[in-house]
Amino acid sequence: MEDYGHIQSSWQIIDDCEQVFNNFGTVIQASLLRAKKDRREHKYLRLRIVKGAYKESGKVAYQTSKEIDINYLELCKSHLQDGKFTSIATHDYDLITKLNSIY
Repeated sequence: MEDYGHIQSSWQIIDDCEQVFNNFGTVIQASLLRAKKDRREHKYLRLRIVKGAYKESGKVAYQTSKEIDINYLELCKSHLQDGKFTSIATHDYDLITKLNSIY
């Protein structure tokens, strides 16, 4: 996914592709406030969950590492619990350890 200004158009492209293809996925940025909603709406997709590389406004994104980490864990857990393919894209040892202890 790109910066926040492009997210809605990116989701539209993904929704359009779903009409033709059935084996693809996308990325969700845990830093974004809308990430849980996006995951719920697209929970059938293969997802790569990342923290997010873009510094966004507090109106659309979490501002602290702690908030982002909490959201990251929740996104990974919920997608894994739904039994869907989940790419856990982080080098954060603490997050990896927490997820390994659960699964």
